[in-house]
Amino acid sequence: MNDLSANINRNGINKNNVEIIEQYGKDIIEGLSSYRRYTAAEIQGLARGGELHAEASLIAGREINAGSTESTFVVESQDESADRQEAEIEAYARERGVWHENTWTYLNDKYGFPINSGHESYVFDNGVTVVKTSNIFQYRDLQDAFDSITLNNTEFPEAAIDVLGFGLGRDGEINIIKEQQYIEEGPRQITQQEIDEFLLSKDYEKDTELFLEGRYLNTKTGRRMNDIKPKNVILTPDGRIVPIDVIAHLNTPEFGGGRQTQNELEYNTEKNI
Repeated sequence: MNDLSANINRNGINKNNVEIIEQYGKDIIEGLSSYRRYTAAEIQGLARGGELHAEASLIAGREINAGSTESTFVVESQDESADRQEAEIEAYARERGVWHENTWTYLNDKYGFPINSGHESYVFDNGVTVVKTSNIFQYRDLQDAFDSITLNNTEFPEAAIDVLGFGLGRDGEINIIKEQQYIEEGPRQITQQEIDEFLLSKDYEKDTELFLEGRYLNTKTGRRMNDIKPKNVILTPDGRIVPIDVIAHLNTPEFGGGRQTQNELEYNTEKNI
């Protein structure tokens, strides 16, 4: 990864390094390598997000100072890092042919008027799946948003999110286009107490620091879940509980936790890239 990142530093996102990124993403999905940012279980969640998700996660998490010397070492602010990630994902998506200047118009033309909308997403009907265009206002940056998809796919594989593309939303901000299995809702809405009990069974505890409902922390895995409320969780006709729209984070120091991350690839041959 360091050689690739140094190449991006010198030449930007181009056809050659996108081809390398594609191969890295394929290797992760096929189980030939692991991305050390995530646990083995989370690697499966990363793979469930598809090739674009794996590739974009690698770009967003790349080491900006790979190949740097003392004179060229860069110290980025959080805003600078977020802006760089967005610019590089746009360049990558254009090279991959999955960038859309207006995601709402693109999806409206393809699927018709959205069937639902909220602060983060417009939702379109695709039969057995739904397709969403979602902003990243709830996240620190794109890397955090990709973490959320990976963690959703790890914890709730029945509602796994597949990344289809990127573009600008109606507000001109970067959006991620995602597809998710349609989950049928039962005759009643789930209660917050039922959600609490469900997450307790998965080793989560309520995060009461900010006295807000729908916030949970798993200290064993270093994962944080927000906005798990009845409107974002489906109780199916056969009684299964399926969260479908969760804001998830790695509980790193940026979120007050102790989870440490290493954004490196590790091959099964023990060759580090």
